[in-house]
Amino acid sequence: MGAGRELPEDYADILGVCDRLRQAQLTNAQTRWGSCTAGGVIRLHWALARAPREVAAYVSLHEAAHLLELNHSPRYWAHVTCHMPDHARWRGWLREHGPGLGRL
Repeated sequence: MGAGRELPEDYADILGVCDRLRQAQLTNAQTRWGSCTAGGVIRLHWALARAPREVAAYVSLHEAAHLLELNHSPRYWAHVTCHMPDHARWRGWLREHGPGLGRL
């Protein structure tokens, strides 16, 4: 992962799916850090701005990878792992520290 790459647009570009990303939005969702619709809308929780850069990057990559695979299949996780081999570390950080970021 290169420095400064934490936006969904960055990862859509890396994954070669810019044409599938219609919009990226911030949200105040109650139960999710991010989501991706079949129509290409990615939503990220605003509190990710308080997380370490790598955590925001992980969630952005996680959602952008759904532009390739709208599921959590092994093929989906292969895309995530290819671009962020240490994604489990940041996912774990979010599980442990996420509630302190201003989220319910």
